Amino acid sequence: RWTMIGEPTGNRFVRGGKGVFKGTLQARGVASHSSRPLGPSAVHELVQVAHRLLEQGWGHHPVFGAGTLNLGLIQGGVAANVVAPSASASVMVRAVEEPAAVEARLRAQLTTEVEFALEKGYGPVEFHVPGGEQDAPVVAFGTDAPWLTHFGTRLLYGPGSIDDAHTAHEKLELGS
Repeated sequence: RWTMIGEPTGNRFVRGGKGVFKGTLQARGVASHSSRPLGPSAVHELVQVAHRLLEQGWGHHPVFGAGTLNLGLIQGGVAANVVAPSASASVMVRAVEEPAAVEARLRAQLTTEVEFALEKGYGPVEFHVPGGEQDAPVVAFGTDAPWLTHFGTRLLYGPGSIDDAHTAHEKLELGS
């Protein structure tokens, strides 16, 4: 009847989780010596698109709050004296809307030199919260919950803190 999804929630039931929209921006340029640029520079094109994406609002939801965007990895270029032939950036949106709305907002900021390749996307997820639980939080991290729909009512709950996840001090406290 129930599906318990274990995530670091501080042993609190969670009422919802933001969705995930993840992909890569790929920019194309024309390699040349920087003293005689043929252009465009893939790095310059990518930076301009990245700036527009960072200036965007990423939606707002009464339960899930505001959507956010993170550019987690940016790569590109060859050397300081070479106009960049290619560049890329990883994109992660903590989505409060369905993936189609997020994708449309992102694609509206692209140029002919910058493309986007989607890796995965799912909208926000609401979870069951047992009666008596007060002020159940909403989380922004990803879970396997979107794919566990056929095994019972989903609950998100577990030990640990998301503040420790993916850090050098990731841990679980042992109780007595």
